[in-house]
Amino acid sequence: MRVFISIGMQTLIEDIVNKYAHSNSIIGIALSGSVNKGFYDDVSDVDFFIYLENKALLTIQYISENFQIVNSDITQKVYNIEQNYYYSGRFINVKFFSFEFIKSYLEMPFQWEDIFLEQVENIISMKTLHDPHNRLRRSQEACAKCFFQEKPRLLKEMLDRYGNLFWRSVYQCVYRDEKSCARLMLDQALNLFVKLAYMQNNILPPPVKWRLNKNNLSQIIGGSKLLELVELFEKVDWRDKIHLLFLYEQIRETELEILRSPQKGWWWNVFEKNGVGLVSSPHFRDFLEKIRT
Repeated sequence: MRVFISIGMQTLIEDIVNKYAHSNSIIGIALSGSVNKGFYDDVSDVDFFIYLENKALLTIQYISENFQIVNSDITQKVYNIEQNYYYSGRFINVKFFSFEFIKSYLEMPFQWEDIFLEQVENIISMKTLHDPHNRLRRSQEACAKCFFQEKPRLLKEMLDRYGNLFWRSVYQCVYRDEKSCARLMLDQALNLFVKLAYMQNNILPPPVKWRLNKNNLSQIIGGSKLLELVELFEKVDWRDKIHLLFLYEQIRETELEILRSPQKGWWWNVFEKNGVGLVSSPHFRDFLEKIRT
């Protein structure tokens, strides 16, 4: 259930913004993380993005000299600098970026890998708190526009990759008896499938740690079915081919509900023609009939 931001949290957020907004080097300040999403709890930290005008200012020395916070820890990361400290009983995480970081995502082709989608989702979903020249908001709108323009291509590429992972998992598991390889490929296929489910509903996939959050899944068609499939993955006996057949059946049913396509994917055609070795039983023949229809 979505949690609304309390008065105490709103006061804390305003206090943090006031610590930084005075600087002319700052283009904008935004709220991110679980507090922005609205499902934070007592152990959640409070995440802020601060965008600097000049990339040359993105140094530990500049941050230390201009944004001094008692007992704060400042760390250099690959694309940003982080400042962490406790304030009013909460752990505060402040990430400093150059504004060029946002612009770089508008200039490159959209990708469906997790690290790219997470950064874009962060940009689009963040809540602007200090944006005097409206530059953050305009950048958010531009990122969202790019996503919808690129979505058909991304879906096509993701489905093709999903199909490859799916069928290879069958091949490794059945014909080569490499259960660990099959499990790894199906795990990757499932991650892709979850992302596809969000994008089918015109939603950018949330960061990995929140992707299977029930609140987020409730926003997409077939979200509860998808969660059941994830839970089934944890229970399957990968040594038992009857169990595996049941897993593939559930994948098929979940695909039909989420992808909402009248035509089955090419990977099911391959399954139908080459998957006979999975298990020799009437159950398998019944399953093949389901695929054919």
